[in-house]
Amino acid sequence: MIGCALAVASAVGLSACGSTPKAAPSGASLVAQASTAAASAGSVRIKIVATQTTGGKQQPAETLTSKISAPASVQSIRFPAGTAGNLDVMLIGSTAYVRADAPTLFKGLGLTTQGAQRYAGQWISIQQGDSPFSGIADTLTLDAQMRTFLPVGPSVTVGSERTLRGQRVLPLTGPASANHAKGAGISRLFINPKTKLPVAGGVVKASTTTRNEVVAQFTQWGKPVELTPPADAVPYSTATKA
Repeated sequence: MIGCALAVASAVGLSACGSTPKAAPSGASLVAQASTAAASAGSVRIKIVATQTTGGKQQPAETLTSKISAPASVQSIRFPAGTAGNLDVMLIGSTAYVRADAPTLFKGLGLTTQGAQRYAGQWISIQQGDSPFSGIADTLTLDAQMRTFLPVGPSVTVGSERTLRGQRVLPLTGPASANHAKGAGISRLFINPKTKLPVAGGVVKASTTTRNEVVAQFTQWGKPVELTPPADAVPYSTATKA
């Protein structure tokens, strides 16, 4: 008598005598794998679009485009026309470069009203020893950029594999990280089932009157970022004296 008939193996889901089906990885495990894969890739291009919906009407809130790697990263932030806050920031080694409108220079870099107006639209160089440097450098890292879109906790669910923008993806859904959405924030991350690299992500936080949504697209994983320092950048120490 054959000790393990194929019919019996098929009936109980076994592929060979004494074997058992391999358990599917949990959502939390897949999130960890995605984080590890992203860190190993080392660089990525990101486009983030934030919108706000009130009374059934959706309005653009903010658009960010980034190229993130080490030791060079760059990010541009754009708000709707007529709204302050537009910003370009670049990190090359131990120097950061910022170009912004006057209100952003006043609030973000601590320039005087006169200095902010004078240097609006110009690149300002910020050295490692300058007070704003660490805050800028900490933001332009792969970990900081990805953290927003990684669902957290043990309750992350794994959806069915599907096609998104021509790519096969696996959706992971769970609570958003506290640094982005306090309360009822929900994060969904779409990863490549084979490489585990993120393809897209989104965070939604809704109340009874407002829905805030942030959607990200991740491309060109592992492609190095090459940047040239802006010519004629004004030293931060000079800008603060204006």
